[in-house]
Amino acid sequence: MGDIKHKAGRSGLANRRQLRHLWRKPRSGQATVYPADDSFTHALALIPEGYSEGAFDNRRWGATVKRSPDGKRIWLYAEDLAGTDIVSFNFYLLAESGSTLKPCEMSSAKVIAFVLGYRPDRQDQPILPAKRSASL
Repeated sequence: MGDIKHKAGRSGLANRRQLRHLWRKPRSGQATVYPADDSFTHALALIPEGYSEGAFDNRRWGATVKRSPDGKRIWLYAEDLAGTDIVSFNFYLLAESGSTLKPCEMSSAKVIAFVLGYRPDRQDQPILPAKRSASL
């Protein structure tokens, strides 16, 4: 549901209108992202491990991020602290087929907008994905 495909090198996404033009659904129906230098992966790396609070869309949000020990899976669950909105997804970093974004019961555009726009209060060192083969 809401799967996307993105090629590396996209940056400077300013708004949701640009997202619609840059992201497209692959024919296979699986979301594939090639995140070596992409803005989504970089923004996700800036969200600290564990629980954090921050701002998104002029509202306060709480976000929990878990990264697998091998660095191949990232899970995020976030909720609007003053409302009922949530964002939840799994992001898989796969050497052979690129990376896969799996939103939980919401659109990929909503997930992408949140990750690009969320500003955590705590600014830790970014946790970047493990380097993968140059063939990606």
